[in-house]
Amino acid sequence: MARAHHVNIHAFADDTQLYVHCRRVDTTSTIAHLEGCLVDVSLWMSANRLKLNPDKTELLWAGSRHSLSLLRNSSLSLQLGDETVAASDHLDADSTRTLIHAFVTSRVDYCNTVLAGASKSVTDRLQQVLNAAARLISDTRKYDRGLTHLLHRDLHWLDIPECI
Repeated sequence: MARAHHVNIHAFADDTQLYVHCRRVDTTSTIAHLEGCLVDVSLWMSANRLKLNPDKTELLWAGSRHSLSLLRNSSLSLQLGDETVAASDHLDADSTRTLIHAFVTSRVDYCNTVLAGASKSVTDRLQQVLNAAARLISDTRKYDRGLTHLLHRDLHWLDIPECI
């Protein structure tokens, strides 16, 4: 159903995320695709005696600081039935962790057997991605100390060579 609207889907055990990628000039059509997808999902859920809860529905707009500053003046919102879901100006810690898990750590975990025997340059690049994700979650800078402690003790992540 999501693919028919050109919307990507990422499913967890008790959570489903719909996401799209677009250029700034395509935001209006992208919103229309996403709204159409949500209408179809809502109709399907109603037909199956389920309910899409607008109170738990979140909208996230991600982009560079420049592109987001240009979009702030427009009304970034999504119509979900009778409810309007609006975007906020920042990510909270839980949303950041969810995004990092959805797009970074779950992919590394999923592909770790494929990476067995990979060269050091490949594993080093993946480690840099993991380090950047950890810094994003903890709101630390690149040269701040304590990244290893953060990775191992706080986030319970293994280094890339140890994962594979």
